[in-house]
Amino acid sequence: MRHFRKHLVTPAKIVVAALLAAILALAAGGAAAQPLRIAGSGANVGAIEMLATEFAKSHPGARFAPIQAVGTGSSIRAAAGRALDLALTSRPLSDAERALGLVQIEYARTPFVMVVSRKMALDAISSAQLAELYAGKLTRWPEGARVRPVLRPADDGDIAILKSLSPAVARGLDEALRRPGMIVATTDRDATEMAEKTSGAIAASTLGLILAEGRAVKPLRLDGIEPSLEALASGRYVHQKRLFVVHGPQPLPETAKRFIEFLGSAQAKALFARTGHLVPPFAAR
Repeated sequence: MRHFRKHLVTPAKIVVAALLAAILALAAGGAAAQPLRIAGSGANVGAIEMLATEFAKSHPGARFAPIQAVGTGSSIRAAAGRALDLALTSRPLSDAERALGLVQIEYARTPFVMVVSRKMALDAISSAQLAELYAGKLTRWPEGARVRPVLRPADDGDIAILKSLSPAVARGLDEALRRPGMIVATTDRDATEMAEKTSGAIAASTLGLILAEGRAVKPLRLDGIEPSLEALASGRYVHQKRLFVVHGPQPLPETAKRFIEFLGSAQAKALFARTGHLVPPFAAR
């Protein structure tokens, strides 16, 4: 039997350290034409990478450092410390983060989904079933595979969204987070990759990440509702991630200003629509 260690995926702080080292190395190379430094939540990165490529085509001289998925919290701290020009986040800033002078712009929303490998027959899940599998009561899928929940750290935004499904899901998650040997993924990308590659795994992800990165996972109907962009727009499907770009109070490089403006362009809106994202203005809920 294969055993899994908690925090199997490389911790974000290691990735952040490598990112910051790369940024410092770039800075040491001179002041001319510095690459735009962007990093953040795995839910944001795939589509932003695509947009960065399109932006560079129409803005000669624009350069980007590699856009890394380091997580929302890590990227906010890096932006506050001026190690990033733009942080990509999948939750609103806290009061404490706003007090640092950070500024956020919401540029898209995308369905928050439960996913399994495309190889699995499963195509739907209920909140009641999620509560049972997190509590360790549902241990086998109908096709016989062992149920392997992919968790996120206890303070991660995905845990808060999952707990909002029902009190029973919240209790089950608390039990799962205390249980030894569980798979805990650091970022959205890590969680989605575990669902792709681990037999019987189920993880939280977003429709935007799946479509932007071409992931071989299957979004499940949740409580009987298809997690489509149309269902999110109409309000029939209510589970979502709000996506933001965040910057510090310091003056932004001109390229950063233009890239933020580009996120609202017709070209960007078309790409967002193809990759499972709603764009402003958002309907009131």
